[in-house]
Amino acid sequence: MADLTYTSLNNWLKFKHLVLLETLAKTNNMHLAAEQMNLSQPAVSKMLKEIEGLLGFPVFERLPRNMPVTALGEHVIRYAQRVLNDAKHFVEDIEILRLGGHGFLKVGGIFAATAVVIPNSIIEIKKQWPLLSIDVVEQTSDHLMEMLSEHTLDLAIGRKASFLISNL
Repeated sequence: MADLTYTSLNNWLKFKHLVLLETLAKTNNMHLAAEQMNLSQPAVSKMLKEIEGLLGFPVFERLPRNMPVTALGEHVIRYAQRVLNDAKHFVEDIEILRLGGHGFLKVGGIFAATAVVIPNSIIEIKKQWPLLSIDVVEQTSDHLMEMLSEHTLDLAIGRKASFLISNL
């Protein structure tokens, strides 16, 4: 390939190429890398040739019994490991968010509710959605109903207010 550019790299390089680079760096052996990746040795050899063609230099030395990383290859391997590590953390973070809930809940309550009911409820909610941010506001029932109608609260706990519920 001609000159390495961000566009050429972005359009061509795949995660499996990065996995190959990391695996070869760990094993220093094409046969072992192919085995660990469940690929044939010719497929691994072809992938590596394509990677090195894109980069414009050899990443590994070809010796009879092993394949040590070249000086330039050390930089490539370091970046490959960083990208794979970031991808792993991305997947873990998304899974945590998916399972643990996220977002924001604004709850209003009268004094009695904010002292007893809401704290116990927050404990239970946090068990199921640990990443949910909860903000608690203490007001009179009438004011809480107004806040609900203005959509500045998601939930209110109070007494029956003189404010008409039909206004919500």
